[in-house]
Amino acid sequence: MTTAIAKTQNRPLLLVAATLEEAGRWAAQLEAMDWKTVHFYPTSESSPYDAFDPEQEIVWGQMQVLAELLEKGGGQRQENDLEKKAGAGRESGAAFAIVATERALQPHLPPRSLLQPSVLRLTKGMELELGSLGETLTQLGYERVNTVEIEGQWSRRGDILDIFPVSSELPVRLELFGDELERLRELDPSTQRSLDAIPSLTLTPTGYAPLIRARLEASSTFEPSDYFSEEDTENLSKASPWRVCGG
Repeated sequence: MTTAIAKTQNRPLLLVAATLEEAGRWAAQLEAMDWKTVHFYPTSESSPYDAFDPEQEIVWGQMQVLAELLEKGGGQRQENDLEKKAGAGRESGAAFAIVATERALQPHLPPRSLLQPSVLRLTKGMELELGSLGETLTQLGYERVNTVEIEGQWSRRGDILDIFPVSSELPVRLELFGDELERLRELDPSTQRSLDAIPSLTLTPTGYAPLIRARLEASSTFEPSDYFSEEDTENLSKASPWRVCGG
């Protein structure tokens, strides 16, 4: 009954299950009930107050869902500088469902105002400056390498830039003509050959650490040594992702 009402009124549906196994069953059932979009928000069975580092795949899945929710945020969404230049469009208004466990309700999520500027949408035909994009990727936690093989990496050869988003199954090759993003194509990481063309690409941070770092560094009174150990203070000064605490 609840799902029928949500679909009839074109409203989003949030379903909270007790366990991951139960949430998975509900996600499959909603897809079978013809929901166009079902977001499965991954969480750990551990308490958010336990001292542990969540698996990267869990964080990447969370980033993907949060970024997609921003895309559906309607008029509240704020475009970053690169998107303003491109006039990138977005999908909104369609009903969607989110399935999560009760554990997902306990940790604090990043504020919309903090996450929005860190979600980058690239679309075919937009103007793009590769130097600025490289700096942005570093700020989002991506590592520059010679050849892209795993999530969280990027590489550049002339006017061609390969990125493996943490929220995608395949890397993407960006091909530029001058300052125009002429083509986006998925990439086979084993052969490095281009695959099917895609119209757009959404990039999220590689985790929560880049978001926390940006927020802390924006504070004029922030001194890393006042809050973190010597090791974490050193990690904070690096361009790669860092952990706020090791447990």
